[in-house]
Formats: sequence, structure tokens, C-alpha cells
Amino acid sequence: AVTFKAGTLTVLPTGRHYIEAIDHLFDGFLSTQQLSIRLAPPESEGSRQGQDELLLCETKDLVLIGIRADVFYRISDAEQAILQVGREFIPELVKETSIATLNNIIRSTALGEIAQSNHPSAVSAKAHQQEVMQAQALGQESAPLFFDKAHDQFLAKLHDDFKERYGLEITNIRIEQFKIMDQALSQSIAGQAVKTAETQSQLANLEGQTMIATQQQE
Repeated sequence: AVTFKAGTLTVLPTGRHYIEAIDHLFDGFLSTQQLSIRLAPPESEGSRQGQDELLLCETKDLVLIGIRADVFYRISDAEQAILQVGREFIPELVKETSIATLNNIIRSTALGEIAQSNHPSAVSAKAHQQEVMQAQALGQESAPLFFDKAHDQFLAKLHDDFKERYGLEITNIRIEQFKIMDQALSQSIAGQAVKTAETQSQLANLEGQTMIATQQQE
């Protein structure tokens, strides 16, 4: 509960409290539970779900993409958050800073690296983690999925800074999907992916036929 005693901010912890002093005023409640915000441009708020909810970002190779993402946060120090930010401005600060941070991460990443994490035939996060562990055990190089990499970079940039400066804890970011906004480029990449899949299938069939022929000769 947010109160002011003799004009001084006093945050009461969870529980039952009795306010008896005439100069002790109740000002409202402030939730310390985890909350989420959709990272969408202001003009999309209140509009239908879908493309309007996509956050537009530009990649390292100047390709415009749309990303659907949510950021999760909680208030770790209510008094500090109110004094440093203001109760009504907390969601705005979290959203605007998160959008700017995500834009910077995307701007430093090439389209190809992002597309690998959203390919229809891409491995699951669990399967990819197993591959990473196997590669590490063998002393081989391994690269994380882009969405995992972006998640780690995002939290690394904001978590400690927000907690120390504002009493706010950025707990997670969930990137659900991305879309290439240039339709012609999107169709071209999709077509190339189909050709690559067909080539891989043909090579696999050829390898199988070669093995069968070799076994028959033996």
C-alpha cells in the first residue's frame, strides 16, 4: 500500500495495517506481482490483434522485419520505483526502454541469423540445447538460436541496471515470432528454402540408392 505520512512517502508491506494518524494518508495500491507488456508501437494499442501488434525493427543488412514480443517485469523496491520513476510512469518506462534495447539488438544482427531461428524445419530449443551440450563435450563450436541469444543480451542490458536505478526487475522477454515485411523478399527466401529442402531430399535418396547398390555388389 502506498501512503504518505506527514507528506513523506511510506510504503506499507503486504498485510493488515491500521492508519490512525490524521496526517497519514492512503494513496492506493501498487502490485509487486510479475506483469507483462506487449512491445508494440503506440498506434497499435487498442487495435485488432495481428500485424498491428508487430514491432518494426531494421536488421544489420537494412531489412525491415516485424517482431511480436512481450517483456515481463516486477517491482522489487516499491519506494525506489515510486521516487525514481513515478507510479503511473512505470509501464511506460519499461516499454520504451525495452523497445529501444530490442531494436539495438536486431540492428546489430543480420537477417540470415534471425531467419535460422524461425525456419519451419528449425530444431526445438530442447533439441538445440542437446546439440550444444554434445558439441561442447566434443570441444566443438556451437551457436545458440538467435531468440535465445537475444533473450540473454536483452536481460544482460536491462536486468541489473533497472534493479539498481529504479527498483524494477526485468525478469524475462518472450519473442514469439518475426515476419519479413517486404513480401517479395519473404517469398524469395521461402522459395529458396523449398529448393534447399528438395536438394537435401534428393541427396539423401541418392545416398540411399548408392548404399543399396554397394551392398548388392558385395
